[in-house]
Amino acid sequence: CVNSIEMSRHMDRSPDSLTITGIMLQRVQRADVIWYESPLLRQIGVPHAFSTRCGGVSAEPFDSLNFGNPNGASVQDPVEAIEENHRRLLSAIGIGGHEICRVHQVHGNRVVRTPAADTFDRHAQADAIVSSAPRRAVSVRTADCVPVLLATDDGSVVAAIHAGWRGVVTGVVVEALRSLV
Repeated sequence: CVNSIEMSRHMDRSPDSLTITGIMLQRVQRADVIWYESPLLRQIGVPHAFSTRCGGVSAEPFDSLNFGNPNGASVQDPVEAIEENHRRLLSAIGIGGHEICRVHQVHGNRVVRTPAADTFDRHAQADAIVSSAPRRAVSVRTADCVPVLLATDDGSVVAAIHAGWRGVVTGVVVEALRSLV
């Protein structure tokens, strides 16, 4: 599971940093919650996280910082545990109490926007979310896909993208960039 603000990834040992195409992600820990963050996004004031599985309340087989249930699986993580895991991560990265905006990810190129004045539709089918609402946290989950986080130069507009191969081929990243400006 991965969320744009929360990239969940099972790791037995967490290195101090990961290098991805020349950009260093830095390991951060507050309380028991461990995540990675981009110095570039932090520099412009965008709170974010690529989370690990450390620091949550979910029991096996979802242990520990789980952010969702697999569709159709007979074993499900209680919704209360998932909500508490979100609360813990948001609090750790300094945005406790923000609304989490997620979509039903479909491996396509649709982008939704989250205007502050509108109610966000969690049932929308899309693979990217763009927001300029300061009290909303945009979030995607991934397993074998790639989470992409984008922001304008001043950090006032952000995007979270679920970039699977089908979405990339059909232009989800390009569509999110267009929606960002």
